[in-house]
Amino acid sequence: MAEGPPISMFPELVVCDPLHWRYILLPPVPEDLVASVESQDDEFLGWSCEPSLIPLSDEEAALAEETMFRVIWSACCQTNMVVFVFSSSTGQWQAAASQACMDREPLYFIRRHLVGGCVYWVLPMNKTDLLVLDTRTMEFSIADLPPGEWSQPDIAIVDAGEGRLGMFRTGHENASGESYLCYTIWQNKGESSGDWQMEKLSLGSGYRYNIKGGTENYLILLRIEAQKQFLLITLPITEFCILDVRTMQVERMCAESRGLSNSRTFIYTNFPPSLLSLPTI
Repeated sequence: MAEGPPISMFPELVVCDPLHWRYILLPPVPEDLVASVESQDDEFLGWSCEPSLIPLSDEEAALAEETMFRVIWSACCQTNMVVFVFSSSTGQWQAAASQACMDREPLYFIRRHLVGGCVYWVLPMNKTDLLVLDTRTMEFSIADLPPGEWSQPDIAIVDAGEGRLGMFRTGHENASGESYLCYTIWQNKGESSGDWQMEKLSLGSGYRYNIKGGTENYLILLRIEAQKQFLLITLPITEFCILDVRTMQVERMCAESRGLSNSRTFIYTNFPPSLLSLPTI
């Protein structure tokens, strides 16, 4: 049986403006950069290769070009993690940073969190460290995780105000039916886990919650009626809620007929200027 074409480690990438239906097709990652990443099995790379928009560098921000943007793309090989960055000002991809494996274990990741110009990765095989990349300097560092179970998909890292970080995860008490948010605020960046203050916020009973994502000072929560979570006859109604981490107030936004794990909704914030000269979708 003939084999199909190999799966590209870095497929074509498009930056879209969903409000104005505009897009731009980015150039492919150069072959010499792709060759610098040692090929592993597809599942391993699938966890690690996640493109996302990041803030401009100080030099680019000084130009005050409203439609300028940067894209970061990371990938793991057997020995280290490499980061590539595309800048619309140059129209090119560049190798920006690399990080060796910690404790000689593979660099699997759960979710990428972008807060205040830094990218944070939680490593499920390492329950004590948080990998941090400063996108302004393109330097990696290691931060201590707070005490507790943070090596899971359903977490979020957001800006808690006044230069502090907030980490959130959901929980549920089967006996009482109560759902809650377990969270901790990093009082002093960069020192030790002793700087984290652990708190718990009740979300009431009757619903189960998942964290969809976080942006700046807000969390996006998905919730579904607890008794309907495991019914498969019809698609349950999933409600979207927003939580302001500064006030800890939860507000319902909208709903859709999908289960928690089937939602295809994404967060879009800040409403940047339209890429008016680009093709329409």
